[in-house]
Amino acid sequence: MAKSKFEALDDGKVRLTATVDVATVDAVIAKIYRDAAKKYKFPGFRPGKAPRSVVEKAVGTEYAGVMATDEVINASFPQLIDEAGYRVIGRPSFDEEAFIEEGQDFVYTVEFEVRPVCTLKSTKVKATMPPREATDTEVDAQVDTIRGRFAQLKKTKSRTIKDDDFVLLSFTSMIDGEPYEGSEVENYPYQLGKNMMPPEFEEAIVGAKPGDTVETEFVLEDSGENTEFAGKTITFSITLHEIQAPELPEVNDDLAQMSGFENVEEMRAEIKKSIDDKKAGSYDNVLRQRLASALGEQLKGDIPEVLIEARANTLKRELAQMLQQNDMTLEQYIAATGTAPEEFEKDVITQAEMALSEELALEALARAEKLEPSDKDIAKEFEKMAKESDVTAAQMQERFEEAALMTTLRDDLARRNAVEWLVEHAEIEIAEEAI
Repeated sequence: MAKSKFEALDDGKVRLTATVDVATVDAVIAKIYRDAAKKYKFPGFRPGKAPRSVVEKAVGTEYAGVMATDEVINASFPQLIDEAGYRVIGRPSFDEEAFIEEGQDFVYTVEFEVRPVCTLKSTKVKATMPPREATDTEVDAQVDTIRGRFAQLKKTKSRTIKDDDFVLLSFTSMIDGEPYEGSEVENYPYQLGKNMMPPEFEEAIVGAKPGDTVETEFVLEDSGENTEFAGKTITFSITLHEIQAPELPEVNDDLAQMSGFENVEEMRAEIKKSIDDKKAGSYDNVLRQRLASALGEQLKGDIPEVLIEARANTLKRELAQMLQQNDMTLEQYIAATGTAPEEFEKDVITQAEMALSEELALEALARAEKLEPSDKDIAKEFEKMAKESDVTAAQMQERFEEAALMTTLRDDLARRNAVEWLVEHAEIEIAEEAI
């Protein structure tokens, strides 16, 4: 058994003075010697059968003390922290002089930074949501997508080229002044704005007219493809033949039948049903996420850098694990997206800050509105978990207590309660959104 005394320090830190009773100390030291008897060979004795006196003389009391010190601290520290309701962030600072001795209580101290307890500027938040059911605008957009599948490109009047045009063009190119395989292309239908070619290629086209020939030269960056060309200079000579515009078919029964429907009415009805089904599956989750995000903007106080860094590392680790399933590394993913590594790091930090702002704000709301879970709520949660596993609710709770996860569970439930409070009390505006 261990007793604890907590003392608040400056800068969000806490000092724990823990006292582990002599019975626990002696039991752990005895276990260390038993484990050593099984681990090492002692002449004249079968594995695990050497008496303690022999083992103690061979490995030394200092060995047992070091091993027991680590074991007692590693077992007691998380439990005491969890029982006190603290969540540690960063690396705890343990008293390096602490050393366990047989026949005595063991006292050690540790200083640690805790997850901040924040407040809110206001508990009044507002979120904007689209209608739950499909609107005519959303259905029209899907119909236009179908029309686009059957669109035909046709020559349009001569004008300057815009950054979203279809253009018929030809080009020749050279790498460091030398032609290469595929360096000449004739009568190629090219759509601007789809990142099919480097941005410098499109910049040379925009503003030109059909009949013009434009040239551009730039150094190729390493995009993960054709890496042998990275760092080399490429030169393009581009001849523009004509601007092509997609001609969309009319919305009629012919279009509906080409798309597998009987008529326009059936097509629109099926599109509406599809949108409604999709919204039904995600609408409530989107609402809760937007409310949490809006509440996060009401958070007062700074988030510790150590907490942001830890969350950013978690996000990167989760992404790397997901990519690994597709045989891709994080570095390859960053290169494929065309994002500079430093920009990727900034984006991850931003995501971490946003996620933490929402969590801390929800925890603050739970405290302000007294939404923390009761013991009955905790018990119900374990009953729910037990139904989805092969253990009883009591066994599930015991596992959480042994893993020192009770405070984490309470915070999770508090945030869940806070989100439901927002759904009931927040101002929700329904408005069509741009598609």
